[in-house]
Amino acid sequence: MTDAAPLAGLAPDTPQAHAGLKAARELIRRGECAVALDVLSGPDCRDTPLAQLLRADLLLAGNRPEPALALVAAVHQAYGDTGQGLLCAGHAALAQGERAKAAAAFARAAAVAPDRIAARVNAAAFFPPSPVAATAPAVAVTSLPPGADARCRAAVASWGAAGFSAIVSVNTPAEITALAKRFPQVAFVPGATTTLAAFGRPYAGLPQLLAAGAATGAAVVAVINADLVLAAGPDFAGRLAIAATGGAVIACRVDVAAHRSASAASSYYDVGFDLCAVEARLADRLELDGFYLGLPWWDYALPLAVVRAGGLLRFCPAPLGLHAVHDAVWSHRAFVTLGQRFVRRFWPRLASELLDDRAVDAGIETVLAGLGGRTATVLRRAPDAGLWDRTGFCPHDPGFAAALLPLTVVALPD
Repeated sequence: MTDAAPLAGLAPDTPQAHAGLKAARELIRRGECAVALDVLSGPDCRDTPLAQLLRADLLLAGNRPEPALALVAAVHQAYGDTGQGLLCAGHAALAQGERAKAAAAFARAAAVAPDRIAARVNAAAFFPPSPVAATAPAVAVTSLPPGADARCRAAVASWGAAGFSAIVSVNTPAEITALAKRFPQVAFVPGATTTLAAFGRPYAGLPQLLAAGAATGAAVVAVINADLVLAAGPDFAGRLAIAATGGAVIACRVDVAAHRSASAASSYYDVGFDLCAVEARLADRLELDGFYLGLPWWDYALPLAVVRAGGLLRFCPAPLGLHAVHDAVWSHRAFVTLGQRFVRRFWPRLASELLDDRAVDAGIETVLAGLGGRTATVLRRAPDAGLWDRTGFCPHDPGFAAALLPLTVVALPD
């Protein structure tokens, strides 16, 4: 076993190698894997460690596990272990019928690269973690949209089945009038309308949501997107409360087709968190004014605020939160406006040096998108919350390392 490899030692070291690796990634995104393999095997970048790891993935995808394993072993011997290489080695071992070796490779991948959801999920598939004990359950808090539909009804029903002590929704008085009869199991709390002018409709602020949850007397407040269906056991909310004690638990959603078949691919939304459960005693210590459930950046601001307040963050990588895919509702203005607010709140010096309100090009958006992706990666490295109500398995994905927005494909249990 070797130490984890530093990125600087893996990256291409010449302009030719960099260009070759870039070209190969573009070919993989277009599905031209055979041509990409030729490029990666060429003289310009065949000795570059990142190119060798990508070659190993493509060789394994072509049913050639032996040379794939040899490439991974060579890179790890020279530079140290990588999550990408260990995942490839695990899948190659499975292709050879070596389950014990596969299990060891996935476990090591989870230790070396805890931000890789596939590593944690596949390690848990072989070595399920011990269950967490339950305590008094958390309260679920959301903000149901005015047009809440069957997806929201399914989500709210799943929260009740998961054992939450109460389900609270923060809405404007007019929204409550429209929603209350359709959601009799939800306790509605009136909220402010301060976002109406800026973002087109009212959104519930994070301080309002946390306060509404804390007012129920629950020790832990779980802020949840309104259409997230939880596939969890009846004592989940009690175990979530234990895991969030002393800080917070975050979880990514799994996007599934609205009418999922057994063969349909599902994928984690790796760069966002649809559930964040916070210990209630921390709520009034969190600097979260100006961030809203349902708008960009709330899911980064809440866990970071907990960490800044001295709380311990944990991550739930289990495929528990299911989200039916629907047309995207996305606001460029909200992304940029709230992204700038996020950076100024948490990294003020970076904001003063890199963000300029006078810019009219895409520079700010590019910086924010990169920073958001990096923030999600760092947050996913948090210790495991131990909430493995069910496991899945992430198949080998030769295109993950080449994707512009890498998302983890997962096979879900029936």
